[in-house]
Amino acid sequence: MKISTHTVVITMSVASLFTVASSSFGAALATDTASNYNTAEFRAGNNQGTGFSGWTAISSEASGFRSNFIGSSDVGTSSWGFFANKGNTAQATRPLSGSPSTLGVGQGIRIQMDNGGVTANGNFLNGQTASGNGVVGLSLQNSSSSNIAEFYFVGGRTNYDLNINGTEVNSGGTRSGVAFRSTGLSLQFTLTTATTYLVRIFDALGTTPLGSDLIGSITNGTTIDRIRLFNSSPDYGSGDAGPRNDNVLFNNLQVVPEPSIIAAAIIGSGIMLRRRREIA
Repeated sequence: MKISTHTVVITMSVASLFTVASSSFGAALATDTASNYNTAEFRAGNNQGTGFSGWTAISSEASGFRSNFIGSSDVGTSSWGFFANKGNTAQATRPLSGSPSTLGVGQGIRIQMDNGGVTANGNFLNGQTASGNGVVGLSLQNSSSSNIAEFYFVGGRTNYDLNINGTEVNSGGTRSGVAFRSTGLSLQFTLTTATTYLVRIFDALGTTPLGSDLIGSITNGTTIDRIRLFNSSPDYGSGDAGPRNDNVLFNNLQVVPEPSIIAAAIIGSGIMLRRRREIA
């Protein structure tokens, strides 16, 4: 009697493994860039790029008060732009897609952001007074449009803020550790486990780190299924002249796998050798 053993080896490309593992645990990988649009096309329902659902909740045009547009910035000759004035908010929301359509462990959302000046509380033109501070930034939300994580700059502050589940991270210290900049930045939020996150901030090109990694606990991170971009201006009462935020622009929105986390998931998911015994 002869016993022979054969080993069957299953091989896949690294890119295919990342795609399979990522899509098994969360939303579809996705990418879109503002160069896919002109201003007339940057409207609710439009859906360029791949892997996302169409834009929703884009604020309606209000001449002189708020608008959405495609314009040039430090993060691209074409960028998604938002203008807001006199207590108005310009915004747009982009849902993820897939089954599930929520961010999975090991997945990240990556985007570029370029903001100008942001109005702070105080007296401005014609003796008018701003009520509150301007805010520009982005929110990661669930299906009820509740904020799970936010990154923003508040007028009058020194650094950008990271807000997780309604609490500003390190609000008594250096906040995000990244000071106001008008030359753009890149940000990636990664869900490292179901209850922890990692945020990395880079320059506009995404090559030079700005500050240290931001790591912490998060509740309901796996319910994130959309990103909201916004420019919110303070109110300053009557009159046409007064404080307003400069434009804020965004570009290159992506849902990506974090390689080291996905690689661990691949190993743990059972990519293995199968052995067969034959008796003759």
